[in-house]
This record gives sequence, C-alpha cells and structure tokens, in this order.
Amino acid sequence: LEAAAFFFPSTDRDVVHAWTQRFVDTLDTDKDGFLTSEEFESNMMSYTEEDFAAFDENADGLLSVEEMYVHETGKHDLRKSMAELIRVADSDESGDLSAQEVEEIHDYLIGMEAHEHLHQWANHMDL
Repeated sequence: LEAAAFFFPSTDRDVVHAWTQRFVDTLDTDKDGFLTSEEFESNMMSYTEEDFAAFDENADGLLSVEEMYVHETGKHDLRKSMAELIRVADSDESGDLSAQEVEEIHDYLIGMEAHEHLHQWANHMDL
C-alpha cells in the first residue's frame, strides 16, 4: 500500500489531502485557512467566478481544504457530469436513471462528459 502511494501519489487520500492543504496555504494570502474568490481567481488563471461558486459547496463565500480536495480528486468534475446526465436523461423526473432512460439518450450520451466517466467505470469493473 505504501509503495502504491509512492509510485501513484494521486491515488492516496492522505497524499492528495496534504497536497491540497499546501496548495490552499500557498494561495491563502490573508492566512485564515480559506480561499476567498479573489485569492482563488487571482492565482487560478483558467477558473472563473462560476467555478468558485461550484467548488464552494456550502455557499459561504470561502473555499476550505475539504472543498478544494473534492476538486483535486476530480470528484467535482464527476459530480458535475453525472448531474448533467441525470438532468438530460431523467425523463420521469424521479432523480434516478433507469436502463431505459439511459438507452433512450444513448446517441446523445456519447458526446457528453459523463460518457467518459461511465466508460472508465465499466472498464474498471470489467463490465
């Protein structure tokens, strides 16, 4: 297990959390332990106010290490693409997707970001 963290640090929760803590500490100019939108945007050239709001899960106007951790692990993008999939495919508005609903949007799904996540999951699960 320790060897895996050494060779593949992005797969180890503790390593990613430590990296995220250092990242927040570096950008946190007022040293309050959180990132304001100004601290975030001034150092993250490709991110916008909308991105900040999406990462700010509790909508308090600050990004915590935990909120940034979700981003660093890629879970933010996964959640976003799955929410988009449900929005598009959930024809009965149940909040869940049936196999039939997914099949009905199959052609559209191929162009969605969610398709890649589902494909990776299926390969991982040997489906």
